[in-house]
Amino acid sequence: MQQPKAVTQTKILSTFTILLTNRVLLSFILGAILINIGYSQFDSTLPQIIELKIDEGAKLYSLLISLNAAVVLLLQLPISIISERFSSTATLVVGVLFFAIGLFMFGFSTNYTLYIIGMIIFTIGEIFAFPTMNVMIDEIAPDTQKATYLGAAQFKNLGGFIGPIIGGWLLTHYMNAMFPVIAVLVLCSCIFYRTKTAAH
Repeated sequence: MQQPKAVTQTKILSTFTILLTNRVLLSFILGAILINIGYSQFDSTLPQIIELKIDEGAKLYSLLISLNAAVVLLLQLPISIISERFSSTATLVVGVLFFAIGLFMFGFSTNYTLYIIGMIIFTIGEIFAFPTMNVMIDEIAPDTQKATYLGAAQFKNLGGFIGPIIGGWLLTHYMNAMFPVIAVLVLCSCIFYRTKTAAH
């Protein structure tokens, strides 16, 4: 039983070594953490702020969840076809821009219509960004280390843990500024993908 444990420890050590020594991979993960901070607001602070701003907010949030799923089903194929014409970095930056615009709209929305438009834009960002992240990892990773790189890339999920904490604090102290601040954080991810472009 000791040999599998030793192999596991070696793999974990190898993952951390790659993460700390590969500037391109580290930039990718830092950018992805910021994107996930933005995406995590969808099921953490968004329902809270809708409940505070809109009468029968639960009904609107249920509608937005259904709309998110419907837009993904309708637009995933067309957007993937469009994305193939551009580099992964360009596609991801487009996704980030849609995310940020959607988040800004959530911050300033006061009725059903604005929230629905914001959700459509936000979901388009989701469709552009998340599949492209996997493509980028495949591009970054050497052929012999793809599994290790995919493992290291899971550190991007830290954004899903940090996001609700940041969002909750902003909601408590700076409610009106919360979504604009989160949108700016998401936009900052583009800095890290410019680093990837420069490295290549």
